[in-house]
Amino acid sequence: MFFLYSCFSHDVETRIDQIEAEAIKNKEMMEILKNDIQSLRKIILDVESRISNLESNIERIRGNSLNNERLLNEISRLSREIDDLQVRIKELESRARFSEIGSVKKIPISEAQAVGLISEAKELLLKGDIDRAYEIMRTLVDGGYSSYDAKFVMGDILFRKQDYRGAIREWLAIVQDEKTIKDKEILPRTYLRLSNAFLRMGDKKNSELMLQAIISKYPESPEAKTAKDLLSQLKEQKR
Repeated sequence: MFFLYSCFSHDVETRIDQIEAEAIKNKEMMEILKNDIQSLRKIILDVESRISNLESNIERIRGNSLNNERLLNEISRLSREIDDLQVRIKELESRARFSEIGSVKKIPISEAQAVGLISEAKELLLKGDIDRAYEIMRTLVDGGYSSYDAKFVMGDILFRKQDYRGAIREWLAIVQDEKTIKDKEILPRTYLRLSNAFLRMGDKKNSELMLQAIISKYPESPEAKTAKDLLSQLKEQKR
């Protein structure tokens, strides 16, 4: 009888130990589950945050696309206006030169000569001899020479002569070929000059558009930081 009781008691104790062990194990499992649930919640929050960021990026990209399209349309419109003015100006210049000398003869200029003359014009411009720099560039134009560098320098000269429309005409001729131009570094510099020229004419809207073009198209360029600062200043002036 005692033996049976001892066996029964042992079985009960063993069962209690098993139950306690299972309880401890279940408690450990519950802790693991709680930790897993917390981890999953963190993952969900992270995924939701990433989804939100993606949506924001999509909206920003969509906005940039619309903005770029608006910029291109505005530039195209301005280019057409400038082209019309350019035709009229050339006609007037042609008449003026014909009246002075009876006829205009183009003197062919080689690439090497052109590069030398452009460099000379740049140096004269730095020294403040604007008229002489202009004469040199007119020699190039009359000789039938054309390049983006020549247009850029001519734009600088006309700007210094306070012929802002003329400067804009030269610089717009550069950005019009933005997709095919090889020297991409000239583009943000040209946009920055266009912004300044428009601002001098009191056209803040187009001035801002040129700055936005630099920021959206050439964010890594040295001109991008300048464009951001100038754009902030223009927006502050509106307040």
